[in-house]
Formats: sequence, C-alpha cells, structure tokens
Amino acid sequence: MSQQEVWMIRHALTLENERNIMIGHTDPPLSEKGVQGAHALAIRLADQPASRLFCSPLVRAKTTAQIIASTHQSHLSIEESPLLREIHFGVIEGLPKDTALEKYRALMEQAQDPTSDDFGFPNGELRSEVVRRLMDFLTTLSYVQNEDPIFVVTHGGLIGLGIAKAFDLPLGAFRQFQPPHASVTRFMVEYDNHLVRHLFLIGHHSLSH
Repeated sequence: MSQQEVWMIRHALTLENERNIMIGHTDPPLSEKGVQGAHALAIRLADQPASRLFCSPLVRAKTTAQIIASTHQSHLSIEESPLLREIHFGVIEGLPKDTALEKYRALMEQAQDPTSDDFGFPNGELRSEVVRRLMDFLTTLSYVQNEDPIFVVTHGGLIGLGIAKAFDLPLGAFRQFQPPHASVTRFMVEYDNHLVRHLFLIGHHSLSH
C-alpha cells in the first residue's frame, strides 16, 4: 500500500465566473483580477516543494498553471490532462445562471439538490462520469509517486466532487464544497496495487489573499 499527497488548485477567476455564467467546457481566459490572483497564489506556492504540475487543458487552468510554474523554485514543467476538465454542463453551457434558471428551472432545481446523487444536464456529463475521470487521473499518479506533493490545477466542480467522494456523500453535495478560485485543496490518495483505495481530504487553504 502506498500514498501520494495531491494539491488540487482551483484556477483563478474569469469574467464569466464573476458574472455567474455556466462555463463548464466553455474556454474563456482569466480576467485581469484572475491574473492578479494567480500571481498572488504562485508567490505563496513558490517555496512549497512539489514534484510535478498537472493541469486541465482549458485556458483558465493552463494560464494559472503557467503562472505557478514560472514562479516556482523547481521550474516545474506543465503536463496537461483532459481528465481534469470541468463538468460539461450540456444545454446550460455558456448561459448566465439566471437565464438557466428561467429556461430550465426543473433541471436546475434538481441539479442544486444536495441530497441527489447522479445527475447530468441534457447533452452534458453525469457527475459519476466526472468522478470516474478524476479517479482515472489519480490512478495514473500511482505510477509516478513522490515524497513531495503533486500540484494539479483544475476546476471547482471536479474538486467539489472529489471532496464529496472523499466524505462518501451524495454527489449532489459537491456544490457546497467547491473551493474559492485560486485556492488549494489538499488530498491524500491511498493506493493498493496501483488502484485508488481511499481518497482523504487533508485541508483547504485560500492562499491567494
């Protein structure tokens, strides 16, 4: 049995985040405020030992990762993984939250129920599919384990689902666990024969302020 510490970093802000737009796989850049937040986070992570740096291929995560890599003492190279993308929101992709509520109220109410488990908007992803992506990614880390943490720049939905999974809660509870932008959520992953046996939440740090 073996363990690996993984620091999951939520990307910094975009204008769409500030405007409550459901971006999911939509691919906007960081806002000016987001770039500032990413630099503040990078400064606080600069002296933290880390062995590798992974990120989602979406621009907001890649840019956050690039800023972290450019500041870090170890000059980390960036490794992209499509497994780290945000949830695909299907029919509500790109819609302001208010518009989504108006057009798809019943679906939105179902999506926001913390006691529900699996759910996906039409043409989007099921929560269980996103959790499977996350677990598949963590499984790949079992082959590259290091004593130092691994940095992973990803998205709030995926991190929230990871926390719900760690607590063995309904996946609908993930929304209450989504961390702030440009913050770190620390997990310990326990492996048995290269398979994820347990996922533990260690703690959460808002390092960008």
